[in-house]
Amino acid sequence: MIISKKFGEDMKLTKWDMIFLIIVLALGIAGSVLVLQDFSDASYSSVVIEVNNQVYKEYKLSEDFKTTVEIKQENGEYNLLEIDGFKVRMIEANCKDKLCVHQGYLDHATGMIVCLPNHVVVRLVSDKEAETDAITY
Repeated sequence: MIISKKFGEDMKLTKWDMIFLIIVLALGIAGSVLVLQDFSDASYSSVVIEVNNQVYKEYKLSEDFKTTVEIKQENGEYNLLEIDGFKVRMIEANCKDKLCVHQGYLDHATGMIVCLPNHVVVRLVSDKEAETDAITY
């Protein structure tokens, strides 16, 4: 295969090529920052635990509040929940799949922990009313 010397010589970047590359790079970085930014509402104040679609318990959260909550149901279903400041996690459950335990900490108001076999839902509740965020807009 023969490569022409003119091909290599003609491939010089002009001033406008550099400006275009810088603009594309800047837009890519700005887009990445927007995508990775956490748009969730971090001003939640309480955790609500629901069992069989009924409020089981509700706790007001603070930085130094720590407790464990045993959820024992009449049918033998069992969950153990840990609240540590503004983070909540399921640390034990007697369901088969243990997906609620493997989910880890819930630390933002946009998620929830659900133990479907035991009919337990744990969610953080915000002080503010819901607003349209950048993702749903």
